[in-house]
Amino acid sequence: MLLKLNLLKLTKVKLNKMGPINRPFSKSSSSLISQTLKLVPSKLANKMRRRRSSSTSIRHRKNSSKSSTQSPSIASCSSKSSSNDKQNLYNQGLNNDSELNGKEEPAFLYQPVDSPLSKNKKRSSKLDQSIMLLNEGLVTGSLVDQFERMYCEKPDEDIIVAKLPVNLLKNRYRDISPYDSTRVKIKGGSDADYINASHVKMEIPNTGIKLNFIACQGPLQNTENDFWTMVYEQKSTLIVMVTPLIENDFIKCHKYWPDLNDTLKLHDDLKVTCIKQNESSIMMERKFSLTKGGKVKRTITHLLYKQWPDHGVPDDSTHFHQLINTVRRYRAEMNGEPIIVHCSAGIGRTGVLILMETALCLIENNLPVYPLELLKTMRDQRPRLIQTQSQFTFVLQAIYDIYKKENQNKPEIENR
Repeated sequence: MLLKLNLLKLTKVKLNKMGPINRPFSKSSSSLISQTLKLVPSKLANKMRRRRSSSTSIRHRKNSSKSSTQSPSIASCSSKSSSNDKQNLYNQGLNNDSELNGKEEPAFLYQPVDSPLSKNKKRSSKLDQSIMLLNEGLVTGSLVDQFERMYCEKPDEDIIVAKLPVNLLKNRYRDISPYDSTRVKIKGGSDADYINASHVKMEIPNTGIKLNFIACQGPLQNTENDFWTMVYEQKSTLIVMVTPLIENDFIKCHKYWPDLNDTLKLHDDLKVTCIKQNESSIMMERKFSLTKGGKVKRTITHLLYKQWPDHGVPDDSTHFHQLINTVRRYRAEMNGEPIIVHCSAGIGRTGVLILMETALCLIENNLPVYPLELLKTMRDQRPRLIQTQSQFTFVLQAIYDIYKKENQNKPEIENR
């Protein structure tokens, strides 16, 4: 009897080393169990047989459950899925989350089989799903592929005024012009109402929030008067400049502001005085006093971002995020007036800023972020906003990193 008990203990040790009870047994371990069962009392042997039988049954039930519940659409979420399957799944997601019909969104909206969202559907939200899908689109490159296929100019929009002979010299680049329907019109311009600038309005659904921008090219020497006339007439109090004056030995923008304590005298009795400036490693912040006829006086904030490299995009979005936070802080003090944003052409880095601020506002209001749909809305108002793959990838990664950092304790978002 003592020998049988010792053998039983030895068998239990072997079983413990094998791991969980539902782990498959090897042939050698099964043989050992069978031999041991012959030596132990019948009651104990029956108990061990039942335990072994139960583990086998559990395994069969799990395998059966997986095979019966895994639908073709979920199976297509694997890395071997076809592009058509992914397109259909993405379009289904758009129909559920918005009124878009999936025509202009990226062909990529699916849930990986082993994603945390598939296991926590009740706790997830449309925002969580959209951010996870954004990350998936970054990993696979599908969002960038769709970006490359999106139109640069809205097909049914006219661009006529910008190409009139009287206005040609007011364009920094011949192929970058505003739509007639959304261009900013100035009343007190030097010789006409044209300036290379566009109204861009981004609405945050179901909140009543409208982010008003004016996206424009960097002023030329001959459009300096027109630029400040636009600032005055549009009642804007914030200018964001996302380009240096000179980059790679090319002039990117005319210096359209005065030095500290100096005054720039413009036409129509308009004057700009620099009254304050504060420089950090990230940006130069200036305060201007804008007056007209000595009667109307307005304080203008000018932010010059300094951290965009001469080639490509920043390696890290931290500093650009600080710029966006500064912009949003000033916007909170405004009453709906447009923020004027410009780089050199008024499309590339300008578009990055507009898309990023809009995305952060959506996140703040717990609304889903679909970057390509946002970009479509932007390009419907000014051609070519966000110019390159690298710029688009940069803003996507920035949105994901910011959301992930602010939601580190939420299990829904994958840590990749």
